[in-house]
Amino acid sequence: MALLPTKSEIHNFVVKYNHVNKKPLLLATFLLSFFIIKAQDEDYVRSPTENIGESQVKKFNLAVSLGPAFPIQAFASTNIKGSMWDFNSPDSTTLRGFAQTGYHFDVSLSYLITSDFGIIFYYGGNSNNFDAGSFSSAIGFPTSNTSGPYYTAEYLVGAFVNLPISERLNFKLSALIGLVTNTYPTLSVNLNDTIMIQRTVSGGAGLGYSFGASLTYSLSENINIALNCSYTGSTINYAGWSETDYITFPSLGVTGSATLDHSAAIGTMQTGIIKPSIGIELKF
Repeated sequence: MALLPTKSEIHNFVVKYNHVNKKPLLLATFLLSFFIIKAQDEDYVRSPTENIGESQVKKFNLAVSLGPAFPIQAFASTNIKGSMWDFNSPDSTTLRGFAQTGYHFDVSLSYLITSDFGIIFYYGGNSNNFDAGSFSSAIGFPTSNTSGPYYTAEYLVGAFVNLPISERLNFKLSALIGLVTNTYPTLSVNLNDTIMIQRTVSGGAGLGYSFGASLTYSLSENINIALNCSYTGSTINYAGWSETDYITFPSLGVTGSATLDHSAAIGTMQTGIIKPSIGIELKF
């Protein structure tokens, strides 16, 4: 644009030749000046908007997901050999979970540091029933669960990589680390008609990690739908357990109980959960 005359030069040209009474020249001069000024104005407006797309990128993402929770490792094991429930090795502190497929939910907040990399804060919850029928068969005595299902909570933080596939479709990979907690059910075992034992394991916790992948589709400027799959693993340490033995002789009118404290016996269980889910993400 530097080779074109300025507004001042055009004005001087018109004044200089104003005494020449030639309307075509004046008309041509006017039209030329109009198009030059218009071109200069449009160039001025366009130049500051080169990076407008970058400024409109949504940095924060609030996501909620739901799906099944598939237990694996010792958490799902139905083998009591060598565990706390193996009466041939009563001093063992290894636990087996007998966990069944349950459900999972999670809430996460993420921040995009660059267009391809960000950090994420994650809370997940998993509920899995205890398979009392399989446990009764494994231990050889009728058993009941008196405290309800497992609840495994995840408090994790980590990083994710965003890999765009198209304008609306993105693929994400994440790696997280943090605290995982787990409740072990209280079990009542009927050894015979007169003796019942009840074991209560204290709540457990351990260092956990999670790896996940997500495929997201942008429904609008502020909403994504996501298909996710992740795995969480942890060695859960339980801070001891207690056993109460109940003895009843109805014919003699005798009942009694005794409690054994094993609070110093740290129990452990290898816990793994696979979590496919579908979710909604809000971008802001």
